Amino acid sequence: MKPKLPDNYKEILKQLKEKIAQSQVKTVIAANKQMLWLYWQIGDEIIKQQKLQGWGAKVIDKLSVDLRSEFPKVKGFSVRNLKYMQKFASYYKPGIIRIYTDLFEKLKKGVFVQELTALLQNNEIENNTIVQEPIAQIIEQDFLQSPVANLTWTHHIAIMDKLKEYPQIFWYTVNTIEHGISSNVLKMQIEGKLYERQVQNKKITNFKNTLPAPQSCFANYLMKDPYLFDFVQVKDNPTIDLILCKGKNEVVAEYSLQGYKSPIGIAEYILSKMIPEEIKSELPSIEEIEEKLQEIDNK
Repeated sequence: MKPKLPDNYKEILKQLKEKIAQSQVKTVIAANKQMLWLYWQIGDEIIKQQKLQGWGAKVIDKLSVDLRSEFPKVKGFSVRNLKYMQKFASYYKPGIIRIYTDLFEKLKKGVFVQELTALLQNNEIENNTIVQEPIAQIIEQDFLQSPVANLTWTHHIAIMDKLKEYPQIFWYTVNTIEHGISSNVLKMQIEGKLYERQVQNKKITNFKNTLPAPQSCFANYLMKDPYLFDFVQVKDNPTIDLILCKGKNEVVAEYSLQGYKSPIGIAEYILSKMIPEEIKSELPSIEEIEEKLQEIDNK
């Protein structure tokens, strides 16, 4: 016989679940900001050493090898990503971060976005000596309070690949935070020139500064961002074995997850809920496995 629960038990349980979910979002947001701050520092250091010591591509290649050797589970230290970090630091010089933060604070007070982007379009702002300082001092708190720290790394890569002007970068950053859009949607908006259409038609509203709800799309993007998961390195992952079987006309590969009796097929494991998301990010892609299997089969 089940014990009789207090009348308010379900309501208290609901409240606690909401608190836990909200705490998870806050934790992930904080971790994401710290990762971006680290990436900015690495990129800034590369820029400094290029100027002081003439660092070239070979040095960055060596840096990637050494960092990946020291942190083998972290994917963020590839040569490609180190170059993005360098670009990240060059995009967001200390002066720009401070200007973006000041404008972001004005948004919270009800100033419309189009008024602020108009300020950024002003040559006096863009040519400000603070903005042009190549290597200025910035403290961690300045970075963490800026809107730059509120996007995922995947969003930043999309912005760096497609945008160069400060007004557009600021507007798309704010728009992403406001509406919690994915990096893929962000790419489509940039390609569709949403900024130009919105600014010209004056359809931009004022910003609502709220923490992403645990069930919101943007909260999910943060929770599942592969760079972030690799950065925090979730511990105690179950062991996953790769089983290879050579048949008469084909090579079969299967994953076997510790704690499950049946192996999981290559195509199946991606969709399977048996493997947590953080573990999936550690697995090679189907293409990588198939390529290696083909190489083995051809030998």
